[in-house]
Amino acid sequence: AAGTTMMRCAAGDVHGTVDVLFKKELKGSAVKDKVVEVGGKCVAVQGRLFVLADTISNGSWAVEGYAEHVSTRHTNSLSTRERRYGCLVIRGAKCVLARSLQSEWDGVRIPSAVVQEGEAPIAA
Repeated sequence: AAGTTMMRCAAGDVHGTVDVLFKKELKGSAVKDKVVEVGGKCVAVQGRLFVLADTISNGSWAVEGYAEHVSTRHTNSLSTRERRYGCLVIRGAKCVLARSLQSEWDGVRIPSAVVQEGEAPIAA
């Protein structure tokens, strides 16, 4: 519908993550680190998988006693993506690249930083 505001979050388990798009009215149900059940459709757009959520409700894990051990900060969490933000400065046919003076990496790369827990992307 015209004027509908959509929101996005990442949902996942130890196998991977998927972007979930949902109406703003469901925001209260999409709580970070909460086990939820999502109802809707899966769609692929330009090679990316999305879930278009119609409903988001309280969920539970199929394995009894496992829920208290689930966290996006779990040491074995394969689905947690490292969020990085960077800046690409272009002048004519050249761009600025960064080299690690502490040998953290080989060669040069686009300047970037890892976003810390609770940090706004603009602050990175």
